[in-house]
Amino acid sequence: AVVSTQSTGVVQEVPETKFHLHSHIQLHYNNNHIQSIPVHARIILPSLYISPQSVDFGTCLVGQTSQVTVRLINPSNSPMRWYAQYTGETGEGEFSITPSSGEFMQADSCLLSISYTAKTNKICNGVYRFVSSPGKRAVELCLAGTGSHDERMQKLL
Repeated sequence: AVVSTQSTGVVQEVPETKFHLHSHIQLHYNNNHIQSIPVHARIILPSLYISPQSVDFGTCLVGQTSQVTVRLINPSNSPMRWYAQYTGETGEGEFSITPSSGEFMQADSCLLSISYTAKTNKICNGVYRFVSSPGKRAVELCLAGTGSHDERMQKLL
């Protein structure tokens, strides 16, 4: 059984990295004339936000899957690719994410489905780290859930 719930939370902001270049190019002509041309460039690496920053699935019946939706956001005016990396426990429960990678256009976002299935009656914690390219900027989503053999914890569809 899959149970869906909605989560609300604060948006985690990663400031954009901005580079400003101010220089001059000098052109040397055959008649010994030198022309100096100012060059100004601004490079902005895209950033990611995640909302919410953490999800606590609470107590779930062992073997039952609970699901929440979070939003991954690219507020930048630049396209980017992203992927998710999981770190954490796998023996007490299982967290999964769909999709686990993707591409953003400028000022884009996507919904991610996060699932938790308790394997034992113990606490399970994990972290999904979302890494962007270019720039290798990252945000983290902290996850928690607890398993129970008590059938009162069974969530109805």
